Amino acid sequence: MRDLLTLAGTLLTFTGLAQNWALLNPAYKYNYSNDGTDTISNQVFIKGTEVLGSDSVRYAFNNIAVVTAQCGGALQIDVPQFLMRGCAVHNDIWEFNDTASYVLHPLGSPGESWLFQPSTGSTATIVSAELNSVLGITDSVKTLVTDAGDEIIWSKSFGIIRWHLAGNSPMEQIGVHGPDLGTLIPTLNDLYPYQAGDVFAFTEGAGHNQIYWHQTISITVTSRTDYTDSIYFDGPTHWAYWINSYPSTHGTGYGLWASRSRFEMLDAALSYPGQYLVPDSTFPSWYDGGAASMVAEHGLDENGFYRIRSKIFNPGQPWQISLLASDFMSGASCVDIMGYDENELIISAQVGLRRRQMAQVNDGDAFEWLGSVISGDTLGYIPVLNVGIEDVDPRPHLSIFPNPASDQLILTPALPGRGISIVDLNGRTVAADAIGSVGDRIDVHQLEPGAYLLMIEGFAPKRFIIAR
Repeated sequence: MRDLLTLAGTLLTFTGLAQNWALLNPAYKYNYSNDGTDTISNQVFIKGTEVLGSDSVRYAFNNIAVVTAQCGGALQIDVPQFLMRGCAVHNDIWEFNDTASYVLHPLGSPGESWLFQPSTGSTATIVSAELNSVLGITDSVKTLVTDAGDEIIWSKSFGIIRWHLAGNSPMEQIGVHGPDLGTLIPTLNDLYPYQAGDVFAFTEGAGHNQIYWHQTISITVTSRTDYTDSIYFDGPTHWAYWINSYPSTHGTGYGLWASRSRFEMLDAALSYPGQYLVPDSTFPSWYDGGAASMVAEHGLDENGFYRIRSKIFNPGQPWQISLLASDFMSGASCVDIMGYDENELIISAQVGLRRRQMAQVNDGDAFEWLGSVISGDTLGYIPVLNVGIEDVDPRPHLSIFPNPASDQLILTPALPGRGISIVDLNGRTVAADAIGSVGDRIDVHQLEPGAYLLMIEGFAPKRFIIAR
C-alpha cells in the first residue's frame, strides 16, 4: 500500500528533491506574473505528497477557481494552474500532468534532448546552462526550447523561473516564499502595519427586517502583539452606535483584535490568487443561505498598495464534472454563484479589512474602513467619536436600572402600556411586548447574556447589557 506522508516527513525523506535543481521545493511557495509586471497572478505550491517507490514521489499542487463555460457560467473549483494538477518525480525526471503532460530533465546538460509533450510529440533541448541573477541572487540557470516554440527556464535553487508555452502568456517567477525573496503576498502583519502612535477607524453594521444598526470605532495604538493568524492592538478605543440612522449611545474601551473572529472573512488575507474560500463560521448570525464563499483576486489598489478582493456568493450544491483516475488528484467541480454581483470583500495593505458587504433579501451586513494615521501620514479620515449622543439626538432619553441587568429593567419615566422591542447587536428583534400596568418594569430574564438595544417609540434607543 502506498504511504501518504506529511510535508514535514517529505522534507526529511526527499532532501535531494527539495534543492539542487528541484523544480519545486515542498517548503516554498512560488509567485508568478502573467503580464510582465510585479503583480502576482498565480502562486504555486505543493499541497500533498505520495510516495511511489524508493526513488519516486508524486506531488499534488494547489488549484484555483474560475467562472467557466464548462460549468455553464457557474464557478468551477479545483481547476489546475499552468503547471497542471501535479507531477510525478522518478530518477530526477519530472512529469507534470493533468489535461496535458510535460516532461522535464532538470539535471540535463546542454545539448540533451527528450520527448517534452508525449501527446504532441514535441521535443525539448537544453540550449544553455549559465550563471544568472534570480531574485537578486546569483544562481545556476538552464534553458530549454522545444521544436513547437516553447521555452522553459529553471534555476538550481529556485525552480521554474519562466514557463512559456507557445501561444500562451509567459509565466515569470517574481517571488518565492520560504527564502522570502522578490514580490511576496503580504502577511496579516503587513496588511495591518499599525504601530504605537498610529490610529485607525472603521464602521460596521447589519440589518434585519427593516431594523438597521451600525457602530463606528477608532483606536489609538499603544502597542501590538503579533500571532500566527491574528494581531492584538493595545490602546484606547472610542465608539458610537446608531440604530435606524438615530444616534443611540457612545463610549470608550480598550484594545482591539484583528482576527478571524473579530473581522468576518479575514481568511482572505491568508489566501493566494484564485483560491476558493469557504470561511465557515465567520458569518453573521442572520445569514441562513449556507456557507458563503469567495474567490480571492490579488492586485494593487488605487494607492498602489497590495489588494485582495473577492466577490462573495452563496454557493449551491457542488456537482462533479470530471474525475481523474487517481483519488489523490481529484477532478474539478462546479458550484452556483448566487449573489455574486452584489456582495464584495476588499483587503488592502496599510489598511487591513477595507470593505465587506453582504446582502440577502431583507438582511445585510457591512464593514467599511474610514481612515488611518500611520507615522503621521493620514489616509481617509478619522471621525470624532467622543461627543455626547444627547447633543445630536433630539428625542427624549430613557434611563434604565440596573445596567448590566439580570432579570428586569426599571424605566424612568414610567410608560405603562407602551409597546417595546428589544434588538440584539445584529439588528434582530429578540423580544417585543407591551409594558405592564406598573409602567416602569420590563422582564428580561429570557435574554441570553450580551448587549441589546431597548426601543420604545418616541424615545432614543437605549443600550443595555445582560450579565449573570
